[in-house]
Amino acid sequence: DPHYYTWNNEYYDFQGGCDQIAIDNPILQLQIRTRPRGGYSTITEVGLLLKAYSEVFHMNTAEPAAFNLTNGASVTPLTSYNGYNIVFHEDPDSFIRVTNYAGNIAVQVSGKGYTFSDSEGMFGSWNYGGVRFRNGTIFDTSGGWTSTRERSSELALDWMVQLGESLFTVPSIHCDGSRNCGDEETFPCDATRRLQDQTCEKSCNEIPNEIARSACEEDKLILNGNNAFTCQPAYIEPLIVEADSCDFEKLDDDTCMAKGTTCKAMDGFCQEDCIESETHVCLPGLCSEKKISKSNKGIGTKGGNKYGHFNENKGKAGCMCYAPKRCAV
Repeated sequence: DPHYYTWNNEYYDFQGGCDQIAIDNPILQLQIRTRPRGGYSTITEVGLLLKAYSEVFHMNTAEPAAFNLTNGASVTPLTSYNGYNIVFHEDPDSFIRVTNYAGNIAVQVSGKGYTFSDSEGMFGSWNYGGVRFRNGTIFDTSGGWTSTRERSSELALDWMVQLGESLFTVPSIHCDGSRNCGDEETFPCDATRRLQDQTCEKSCNEIPNEIARSACEEDKLILNGNNAFTCQPAYIEPLIVEADSCDFEKLDDDTCMAKGTTCKAMDGFCQEDCIESETHVCLPGLCSEKKISKSNKGIGTKGGNKYGHFNENKGKAGCMCYAPKRCAV
C-alpha cells in the first residue's frame, strides 16, 4: 500500500485515491494511481513516460504490462517476483522496479543524478530532500506514517495528474483522501481489487531495514493484525539506501543569500541570526543579507523586474552559513 519514502529517507503516508505524479524531471515522468479498498488503499496502476522518445511503460493489477521502451530504456521481467525492472540505457545503474504482489503494486526506484536530478513529485525532491508542493513549499513529514496520513491529501491533490497528461487507461478527475470506498464514497469498492488471500510466514521483525519494518508494522495496524503484506517484495528486498544529507542542496532563508558556492558545497544554507548546535556550525563570510532596492519595487518599474533587485549589505553580520560539522571539515 502507498507508503512513500523520499530520496533522503524521510517517509509519510497517503491512503486515499488519486492519480499522482510520483517523479517529474526533464527526462521522465512517473505516474501512480492509488485507490481505497476500505480502511486502506493500494497502488493499482503505474505509467512511465520517457520524454525525449515519447516512449511509455504501463502496468495495472488486472492486465499484463504494455510498453514500447526501445530507445531510452529496457524492460526485464523479474525472476523471483511478478514484475519488471526498467533500466535506463544511458544510465544503467539507475532503474525502476515495479512489482505486483497479490493485486497490489509496489514501485521502487534506485537512481543516480544522471537520470533523476531535478526530480520533484510525491516521491520527493532529488535536489533538496524531503517532499515539496509544486510551488516549492515543504510538506512536513514529521510524525511518520500516522501523523501525515490525514494531512497528505493536500499534497496529493497538488501533484494530481491532469487529464491531458494522464498515462492511464481511463483518466480520472477525482482525488480524495478517504480510505473508504462504496456507494457514498468517491470511489466504488467494485472498482478496486481487494487484497487476495495470501499466506505469509514471515513477521515484520524479520525485516532488517528500519523504515521498511515500520511500514510493515503500520500495515498490520491498518489490517487489524493481518500480516498479508509482510511478504511483499518491497519489504523482502527493499531498495533503500541510507542518504547523506551532504548530497542535498539547502534553500537559503528569505533574508540571506550565499556569496559564491562554498556554503552550498558543504551542505549549508544561509541563515539570519545563526545559532550553532551539536551537529551544525555557523560559518561567517559566506553569506550576505538580501536587501530589496526600494527604487525597483513593483511590477514594470524601469530598470528593474517584477521582483526588484537583491543587493548585498556587507555590514550585516547575522547572515552566516549554517552547515553540518562533518561537511564543514
